[in-house]
Amino acid sequence: MGYSVQVQRITVVVFLQKMDLPEQILGHLASADVVTSSELAQKFGCDSQKIVGAVKSLEALGGYIETEVVAVKKWVLTKEGGEVKESGSHESVVFGKVPKEGINQKDLMVKCGSLGKVGF
Repeated sequence: MGYSVQVQRITVVVFLQKMDLPEQILGHLASADVVTSSELAQKFGCDSQKIVGAVKSLEALGGYIETEVVAVKKWVLTKEGGEVKESGSHESVVFGKVPKEGINQKDLMVKCGSLGKVGF
């Protein structure tokens, strides 16, 4: 008596889909009653305008979320402002480069670069 065994190889592939942004927002709101778009942007690591777009799409569906527009002003240093924060004002930097015995303008310009133009 003969018999044969067939082995069938079955491969199961599971694709994990990342939840889209509106689903992530709804998931977060399940545990938090109130949240701002900037908080969500920071949590999900994306631009706040993407959050606003996702929220608007949830609003369009009706009944999922309630929103309130709150204007927030935010002051951010420019590149130059950051440099001033780190090194001091342009005038202070130039003043710090002037030795006790003084310096002529040409040498100060070389020493300070474009900051040497302050006051001239």
